[in-house]
This record gives sequence, structure tokens and C-alpha cells, in this order.
Amino acid sequence: MDASDRITHPGESLFERIQTVCIGKPRVAILMSGGGSNARKILDERYRYPNFDFIAIGTDNPGFHGAKLARDFDLAWVLTEHWDHVPFDRSAYFGALADSFHQLGINLVLYAGFMKIAPRVFLHEFPGINIHPADLTIVNDQYQPKYTGLNAVAYAVKAGESYIASTIHVVDETVDGGTIIAVSKHVPLLLEGLSELHELQEKLKQTGEHTLYPQVLALLSRGKITKDMLPLHAEHQDLNALFYS
Repeated sequence: MDASDRITHPGESLFERIQTVCIGKPRVAILMSGGGSNARKILDERYRYPNFDFIAIGTDNPGFHGAKLARDFDLAWVLTEHWDHVPFDRSAYFGALADSFHQLGINLVLYAGFMKIAPRVFLHEFPGINIHPADLTIVNDQYQPKYTGLNAVAYAVKAGESYIASTIHVVDETVDGGTIIAVSKHVPLLLEGLSELHELQEKLKQTGEHTLYPQVLALLSRGKITKDMLPLHAEHQDLNALFYS
């Protein structure tokens, strides 16, 4: 048993729910906080998961591109702005988002750069999938993922890792926690320092957001990923072969 096998996964029951939802006719919302390139790629590739009924784009940032993306793909736009008072009332915020999702009949959420941590009650109503720009199977001495949070790529570079990768995982109520579904092909770390970090992140986006995420959604939509197969590793496995298994 290697280290990645010993990571505890609070989201495993959620993975089983996601399996069931994905092979039906899921009503899907995409949550985003930034420019929307990840969300757009998911929507551009929707022919690969034709049973997915994309309903809405949700965002917490009116200054970015959620509204345009919703218009481009004829989807509802759900804006739940970040409230400025401190401390942030997570329960109230996600309660408002849940009200909107109930009205729209959402039962699957795809996270595409959404920068808030959902509470358990929200996740059990609206199970979700996320992509994180690090290999979450790399663990510390407590067998917890080493590279979580906003600066995961920089942390991996500073730690001297030989590569970086992206991870598709079930969303749970922790930062980048939940069952690991798949890890992308490796992007070698050949940098002397952080001067080329942006270029590195763009390469990671190609292997992860633009390749692995749509591929995993297509496999889930066909019932080709089961719990006993997890985690998948694109560096060592031909994931396309799973379509024919």
C-alpha cells in the first residue's frame, strides 16, 4: 500500500452519488470566480457528455465573465456576490446559492475556479467535482495532501518536486479534500526558480483543465469510472482505453 492509498476520503459516499447522477440526466451548474476559461472548455466539450443538461453558470464575482459565458451558451446566470462583512457568513451565503439551485433543479455542480469552501449540508444536496492544480496524491507524514490551496504550484516548485500535475476530485468541506478521481499527465519542473511560474501554470491548465476534466466527465457520463478504480493516473494509464472497456 503506498501513501496515496492511505489518504482518508470524507467524500467517498459523495463519489457514489456522483456516479449515479452522472449516468442519468444531470442538471448541471458550473461555479466559477475568475475569467472562465475552465468553464468555457467544459461547455465547448459538452458533446462528449451529451446526457449532461447544463443549466446555469454561478459566480461570486460580477466583474468577471460569468454573465457573458451564460449568454454565449444560453444558460441561467446565478450571481451571489461576496458580502463584505467580516466574518464571512458561509452558511448564509451557500443558503442563498442553494435557493437558486433548488429553483433551477440543479443536482450536479462542476467547480471551475470557484474560490469558496462549501459547507457539508450544501454538498450533500448538490454534490460536486473540482480540479486542483497539484497532485493531491503527494502527501505529508500525516498522509494528507501536501499541496492544497491557492499557491499549490508555487509550493511544489519551492519544495523541489520533479513535476506538477492537476487532480480531479470530489468536493468536500475541506480545502481541496474529497475522493481523488484522477491525476493528470505530469508537467516536468525544470525551472531554476519562480520566474516562469505563469508559463508553468498555463502548461498545467492544458493537461488538467482543458484535457483531463472533460475526459473524466465523459467517462463518468458513461459509467466507466468506478470506486475500485480510483485514483486514475493519466501519466501511467491510457484513460481513453476506458471508453472501450
